[in-house]
Amino acid sequence: MRQWLMVFFLGAMTVGAQQAPPDERSVPLLSLVDPSTNGGTVVGHVYCADTHAPAHLARVSLSPVPQAGSQGGGRFGGGMVTADMDGAFLIQGVAPGSYYVNVQMPGYVSPLQSVAAADLRDASSEAQLRVRQKVQMVTLSGSESTRVDVTVERGSAISGIVRFDDGTPAANVFVSVYTPPAAVATNATIMTSASQFGRGGLVTGSVRGGGSSQTDDRGVFRIAGLPPGDYMVSANVVLPAAFTATPPSSGGRAFNPGTNLIVYAPAALHRSGATTFTLGSGEERNGVEITVSLRGLHVVSGHLSGSTNDGGRRRVVLNDTSDVAFSRNALVGADGSFRMEEVPDGDYTITVAGGGARNTATGIGVAVHGGDVTDVVLAQ
Repeated sequence: MRQWLMVFFLGAMTVGAQQAPPDERSVPLLSLVDPSTNGGTVVGHVYCADTHAPAHLARVSLSPVPQAGSQGGGRFGGGMVTADMDGAFLIQGVAPGSYYVNVQMPGYVSPLQSVAAADLRDASSEAQLRVRQKVQMVTLSGSESTRVDVTVERGSAISGIVRFDDGTPAANVFVSVYTPPAAVATNATIMTSASQFGRGGLVTGSVRGGGSSQTDDRGVFRIAGLPPGDYMVSANVVLPAAFTATPPSSGGRAFNPGTNLIVYAPAALHRSGATTFTLGSGEERNGVEITVSLRGLHVVSGHLSGSTNDGGRRRVVLNDTSDVAFSRNALVGADGSFRMEEVPDGDYTITVAGGGARNTATGIGVAVHGGDVTDVVLAQ
C-alpha cells in the first residue's frame, strides 16, 4: 500500500510540474535584476516550435528598431546573452526605445533571417509591420521590466560531400549556401561562408546569417538553420600561393596570394552553371555532391610596359565580364611580368591596382577559350 501511495505521490508531482504556467518561471529571473543598473530590463523564455521544449542555451539579442530621422531606435549596446537550460534569459541596462528580439539557436531560423534586410533598416510603419509579423518587438520607456517569449522555427538543411575529380574526399573545405543573384532583390536571407571568400571571391551582397560548414575527413558537410527558399551551394578550395620576384627594395621576393577556387554544385566554376536547390520549411536535402577538378583551367600572363619600380605594390586583377563573383589577381614582378593560374574559359577584363593612381593601367579585355593566354600587355 505504501508503494502505491508513493507512486501516486510522485506521479502527482510530475503532472503538476508539467502543467506549471510558463509565466511563473519569470519570477526567479526578475529576482536577479540588479536595481543599481541603469535602464530597463527584458526578461523571457525561448521555445522550440517543433518540440515545444525550452531552447537550451539559445543566444538572445536586441536590435534597435529604426526611427524616422535616426539610424535606429534605442541605444542599447549590451550585446548578446545566453539563455539557461530552461530557455530563460535576462537582459539588463536597456536604454529607452523599441527593439526587435533576435535568437540564435543551432538548427533553427533566427527571427531576423526570416525578414527582408531592407525592412530592418526602414523606419516606415509599413516595413515595421512586415517585420513584426515574424519578429517579436519590445518597447521600454525607462527603468521598467518587460517580458517577451520567443518561439524559433526549425530550419531547413543541406548536406552532401565534396570530392576531387579522382574520387578522393576534399577535407577542410568551406562549403557555403546563399541565394541566387536573381533572388537577391526579393529574398533577403543571404547566407555566406565565414571565410568571406577573400581573394578571387564570391560577392553576394548583404551578408546575413551564417550558412557555412567545413568538410570533415570524408569530405562531408551539413548546413542547417536555413529559412525556406532557393539556394546555391559552393565549395571554396584554397590553392597554394606562388612566389613572384619583386624589386630589391621590397626584399626581392614576395608571395602571390593563394587562389580561392570556388566550385558550385555540381561541378561549375561559374555561377551560370550552378544548380539551384529549393528548400521547403524544415526540409532536409541530402546527397548534394560537389566535384572539384583542376582540368580545363588555364594561365593568363603578360607584362606591364614602362617603369615598374614601385616597390612591388602593384597587382593585376582579372574579373569575369558576366560573373561578379569570379576574379583572380597576382602581384606584378620586378620585370613587370604577372601570371594568374586556375582561370577557366570565359571573357574577362584585366586592370592594375596599387602603386599610385598615375600608374594604374586601363583595363583591357581578354578571352580565354581552350588554352593559356600568355601575351597580355598592359600599357601604363
